[in-house]
Amino acid sequence: MAGVTLELEHRRVLAALRTTAAALAAPAPLLRDIAGYLLRAKEIRVRTQRAPDATPWQPLSPRYIRREHRSVDKTLPLRAYPRRYETRTAEPYFREVRDGLIGNRFVKKRNSNFAQRVHIGADSVRLPARPWLGVADSDANVILEITRRHLRNAANRRTV
Repeated sequence: MAGVTLELEHRRVLAALRTTAAALAAPAPLLRDIAGYLLRAKEIRVRTQRAPDATPWQPLSPRYIRREHRSVDKTLPLRAYPRRYETRTAEPYFREVRDGLIGNRFVKKRNSNFAQRVHIGADSVRLPARPWLGVADSDANVILEITRRHLRNAANRRTV
């Protein structure tokens, strides 16, 4: 069986292969650019209220819209902080009226003459899935182009 052997002794080509290999060995700049792109893509998904595959998120329920009249146009705000749904204790303050009855309104600690320690149970919340993190086919194409650009730049870099 016949075969072909190819030997490459071109300095410029070998230097380009070395710098490309070095760029792959230290991928921090490449990964930083990919992460920046994915962050922008995530922000666009949240703003447009769509999943990575471009399907729209399930809308807010009418009950939630009535209860939470602020930000009803946003299903998942960009700067939403997760609420804590855990068991906790609190000490609300009330004012005792003259006949010994406790008022039904909370007052500030300095205005109260009655406090009661209460146990607040965990809330149960059921949210529909609203995917915002992921890589769509269009994202994969952009990530491949970012990678190609980094490798092209590394191959064109001159070593001393």
